[in-house]
Amino acid sequence: MKNIIKYISLVFIVLACFACDNNEVYHGSVSFDKAEWKLADEAVFDVVIADTLSTYNIYVEVRNTSDYEKSNLWVMLSCKYPNGGIKKDTINCFLADKRGYWLGSGLGDLFATRHFLKENVPFLDSGNYKFTLVHGMRSPDIKGVNDIGISIEKFEKK
Repeated sequence: MKNIIKYISLVFIVLACFACDNNEVYHGSVSFDKAEWKLADEAVFDVVIADTLSTYNIYVEVRNTSDYEKSNLWVMLSCKYPNGGIKKDTINCFLADKRGYWLGSGLGDLFATRHFLKENVPFLDSGNYKFTLVHGMRSPDIKGVNDIGISIEKFEKK
């Protein structure tokens, strides 16, 4: 039993080391009670951007359980700029393939996927950007979504 605990601890440490990204500017997530994302639940993220010379990649991250009944998740994102302007976007997050196999990485019945939203985005004003995520599914309450988040990284040409 002690060897199993040591092995699991080692796996988590290795994963944490590989998960670190020097280009990451922001990472945040919101968890939902009983893995149920209600239509009234807004996931709000306040992101402070100081570097207006760089450009950024924006990702939406989803963690779902095997209780989620669809293969995709529509997410609507709005961003309120420091100058008061608002930009809205919609992203279709594919969580399972056509055969019903969950995408992304998983442990037990929890699966994590990362969805590319925008590439090479400039933030022209420094200050607080308020990102808000709501689901755009037909059902008002969707079961099986454990948490939703965003990640912002500095863009690098490859």
